[in-house]
Amino acid sequence: MKNTLKRSLAALAVGATLAGALTACGGSDENSGSAADLIKVGTTISLGQIDPMAMQYKTIQHNVFDGLVRVTPTGEVEGRLATEWTRVDDTTVDFTLREGVKFHDGTDVTVEDVVYSFNEPKENATLASTLIMTITGVEAVDEKTVRITTASPDPLLLKSVGQISIVPAKVYEAKGGVEFAKAPIGTGPYKVATIDGDQKVTLEVNDDFWGEKAKTPKVELQYFADGNALATAFESGQVDVAHELPPTALKTLEGNDDFVVKSGYAGNQNMITFNSTKGVFKDEAVREAANKAIDAQGLIEALTYGQGLLEDGQLPIDGIFGYSADIKRPAYDAAAAKAAVKKAGAEGAKIVIAGPSLYKPLLEVVAAQLSEAGFKPVVDSLETSVWLDGLRNGSNADVFYKGVSDMGFFDADRSLSQLARGEKAMVKDAKYSELYAAQRTELDETKREQAIQAVSEYVADKDFVLWTYGRPSVNATIDEVSGLTFDNGLMLLLDDAVKK
Repeated sequence: MKNTLKRSLAALAVGATLAGALTACGGSDENSGSAADLIKVGTTISLGQIDPMAMQYKTIQHNVFDGLVRVTPTGEVEGRLATEWTRVDDTTVDFTLREGVKFHDGTDVTVEDVVYSFNEPKENATLASTLIMTITGVEAVDEKTVRITTASPDPLLLKSVGQISIVPAKVYEAKGGVEFAKAPIGTGPYKVATIDGDQKVTLEVNDDFWGEKAKTPKVELQYFADGNALATAFESGQVDVAHELPPTALKTLEGNDDFVVKSGYAGNQNMITFNSTKGVFKDEAVREAANKAIDAQGLIEALTYGQGLLEDGQLPIDGIFGYSADIKRPAYDAAAAKAAVKKAGAEGAKIVIAGPSLYKPLLEVVAAQLSEAGFKPVVDSLETSVWLDGLRNGSNADVFYKGVSDMGFFDADRSLSQLARGEKAMVKDAKYSELYAAQRTELDETKREQAIQAVSEYVADKDFVLWTYGRPSVNATIDEVSGLTFDNGLMLLLDDAVKK
């Protein structure tokens, strides 16, 4: 096992060395005015299509656009374009709009814009529609009030509403999503100045923002497909901020007093799931044995330099609504795991462990630990498109890397909903479905927390998940940059960022 861990670390180190020889693409030396007027941010999170109807929880989305509300990392809901909201009944909420808000083109935000921004994605089944599937109606009550109704009581309604960007209805309807994305118009603290394909976007401050004006006049966002290339660009001064670096950066950037390197949990879990519908893992005892075979702390030390957060036998991880301090993962016990595998008649069973190629080092070390317990694992490294299909529709693999982020919602439902998802769902269990459904419509927060913990206890008892760790979020800034926090997962809020 130790040799396997060493090989994994060596592979990561080689990747970092090779990346050091790369020249980051799309760099720019343009910097009019004072150096403090521009912050350059490099990120491994795709900038992608800048159509708010077709993206979720991205940096551009939450700096260029506003929703009615926003969810904070503590799970609280704060007003944005809505100043207050009132629950009329269990399925109806009225939102009062903020007065005097203007889009970046100078036009006023109206109730019609808000209604359109919800109805458009639902009518055209865009990506944003997946966040508001429980909503059955959005209508204007008067010039200041929007009413949203749901098919059933929805405790996540405010958190879902917070992910929908408000756009100018007439402009979006006239242009369509593709053309709108070339010159997007929102109400956020920054507006888009230039777009260079999916590689670079320059934002400039919105002087007419309804709230406190952003502190830095211009922010340049640059995408890096390779995390090690981003680390190299940061070290060489091409960017001031490095967002979502690989764990290797904890070592490569270590000891430089000019850099501030931060690591913490940002909601990203590995969530490796057993296929409990077929094969050897249909047996609950075999799933439990496999969990005992996993030295999760060893994985954390080897692959994240000790910065990963132990998956504690439940979804979610500590800090996300629904977590219970009373639920624990099976203790690592290699000998007991091997004996249990043999007793269950699973010794020598061939198992396929599938997941995206990006996580191949993790899957290989997991495979090595399961091999020591008596299984015969094969790692199937998938292209992104193939993996995404498995994530959405389920997989025939015996063990499948799902990966999930609780960010945006900061709620256990985000991860729990993935267990039984798709036509080839890897969990088909009536009791689980019953427990999951119970928490999904409970409006009382205390009762809902208890309901989430009940379903989590069941998931832990049945060992539906192969517990490993939550991936650490590694980020860095030059010493001159302050005001950025990295606790929003894949998204950065830029309002308070300053550069000396």
